Amino acid sequence: MTKLDKTTEIFDFIVEYKRQHQGRSPTIREMGVGTGLSSTNTVLHHVRKLVKQHRIVLDNAKGGARNIVIPGAVWIYDRETTRH
Repeated sequence: MTKLDKTTEIFDFIVEYKRQHQGRSPTIREMGVGTGLSSTNTVLHHVRKLVKQHRIVLDNAKGGARNIVIPGAVWIYDRETTRH
């Protein structure tokens, strides 16, 4: 996979994670596990790339470093699929 493909894979993972976890964002480690990357530095590289592409925003004021905002996204939850 090219770096662009891995960046897109991480973006898709973030979107799906937020759908399944009532809008909460994944940790860097969760992103790595979910996309097959063992290095948190590599995951951070791709996250920073997504920020530069304006595909995500890191909103530290709204709940710490873990809060990732996807501009224009609205989360609609189905109680049947969001069980803990």
